[in-house]
Formats: sequence, structure tokens, C-alpha cells
Amino acid sequence: MLKFSDIILNDDLSDEEYDCYNPNISIEVLGYDEIDTDLIRINIAKNLDCNQAMKLLNKYLSFLANCENKVATYLSEVLSTELDEDWIDDIEVYELSITIKAINDYGATIVFSNVSVFGDCDIEIDFNKETIEDHR
Repeated sequence: MLKFSDIILNDDLSDEEYDCYNPNISIEVLGYDEIDTDLIRINIAKNLDCNQAMKLLNKYLSFLANCENKVATYLSEVLSTELDEDWIDDIEVYELSITIKAINDYGATIVFSNVSVFGDCDIEIDFNKETIEDHR
């Protein structure tokens, strides 16, 4: 469970609407926990209560750590092919950006690759809450 002391305010990336934080501990995404913490951005609207935001952030991080099946289903539909069951074993997550605008308005972008499935291409997936909305 992430505590407020586990994230550091990044003044350079914060603005008048959001405080941007970087974690000082590892974060797991899609079962991968070796993401450079400088490439994890957590944007929290300045008007949100810190306790509510942290509670939502922890719930969302738990979802993002374990959403492999949702991502596999989505990618299988996009690629029109079934992914191998062990596709996730070779994944490398490069970036994570989470934005919490309100308790009922939040999302994330995950940048990752799997050379055996996507070749040299990185995949960027956008979530609106727990729903995948787009990819690049």
C-alpha cells in the first residue's frame, strides 16, 4: 500500500491544476515492477482531499498491477489474433502516467513493449478508470 510519504512532489511537472508526484518506491504495473520511478507520474488535482486521493490511488494501482487479462483481451481484438498465455512474461513497462482529476474521474497511460509479440514497437494504452479507451 502506497503512503503519502512514498511519493515526492515534482515541482517541475506540477501546474496550477495538478500536483505531479514521482514514487520513491517501486510500482507494479501489468505484473512488472522494474519501472524507472522517474518515468512514473502521478498527477493529482490540487482541489482533492489527500486522504481520498491516496485511497483511490491505491485502489487504482492494485487494478493496474493485475489487469493483464483485460490488456490481453484488448490487444487480441486489436491484433485479430490470440496472444500466447505467457505473453506477459516478456513484457517491459517503460512509463506510467496516472491522472486523478476527481474521485470519479481518473485514468492512466501505460507504455510497454514485448519484443516477441510487437517487435521493436512500444505500445501505449490509455485507460479511463478501468476501461481501455485507446492505444498507439
